[in-house]
Amino acid sequence: MTARAAAFHGLLLPSLALCCLPLLARDARAQAAQGALPDVTIEAKEKKIIDRNKPAFEMSLKENSPLKPFLKVGKDVRYRLPDEIVRSMRYTTGLSTSPYALAPSTHWIFWAWKNEPARTFHPLRDLAQAYGGKNPPRETGSRGAKPSWEFDVVDSAGSVFRKYSGEGLPPEEIAFDGRSSEGKWIDVGQSYSGVVNYWDSAGRPHTAAGSPFAVAGMGLKDSSGFILKLALRPMFDRGNQASPKLSKFGRGLLREAAGIIQRFYPGYNFEVGAYSLDSDPRTVGDFSRLCAKALASRLLVPSEKVLARSFPGTPDLKERIEILVLNR
Repeated sequence: MTARAAAFHGLLLPSLALCCLPLLARDARAQAAQGALPDVTIEAKEKKIIDRNKPAFEMSLKENSPLKPFLKVGKDVRYRLPDEIVRSMRYTTGLSTSPYALAPSTHWIFWAWKNEPARTFHPLRDLAQAYGGKNPPRETGSRGAKPSWEFDVVDSAGSVFRKYSGEGLPPEEIAFDGRSSEGKWIDVGQSYSGVVNYWDSAGRPHTAAGSPFAVAGMGLKDSSGFILKLALRPMFDRGNQASPKLSKFGRGLLREAAGIIQRFYPGYNFEVGAYSLDSDPRTVGDFSRLCAKALASRLLVPSEKVLARSFPGTPDLKERIEILVLNR
């Protein structure tokens, strides 16, 4: 290439570049008007190196450490009875005191045959409330008198069903097994209360009473077989209907009863009895038939094979649904 040609190319290329700039700018504006943006290149250099290595996860756990603290549940879980029984009475759920991890989630039926407590009382806590949150004094008086206490489980009539006593302050907890001092079992669905009496070193009496409670169900063993007793009144909805129907609570209670039978007595024959204050044989018969049908459906047995008995005119304190699992 000659010097003249080289000079020509040197002048031509910048001229072409200057001519193309307006075209490129116009093209960029057209792309921007259409919503497209021109390509932008961003270059950066890493000035600070980030450590991407995470520390190893460590969780301190002692070998053979007991799991009981992790499985502990609140002891004040309670369920209020429907208004047709007693507004202030509460069911006692055995969930808070059950030592069995595989207890059903509802657990309204306390396992008396497994020595499970029907109710756990807190007499010292109840007594402390009478002292404004402080424990009463326990010092011996000038005459040598010692503080003493009594704790009574009383029924709805105010009669003492079970009595505990001792010297000094009352205990923090009393596990009530559901029996009277003579060995009689409590009646399901009936109201009971715990009352603590304390005499200080000066002989002054102090009394505190807990909220009324009731037991929704219990499981027992006797010579005839295994018996489940369920509170009758909250299990049915009457309303203005001619025939009773199972309530939501009743269905749940029977579901739990069926689970107990299926777990401990699979394949055993059973019968259902309704003991009611109602003197109408037809109504009481409906109570037993509804329970028998629900249990048969849960346990996958023909309903006609489940014997349903009715006992009208039963005293109020004995009202119940009784499921008898027969011995083979």
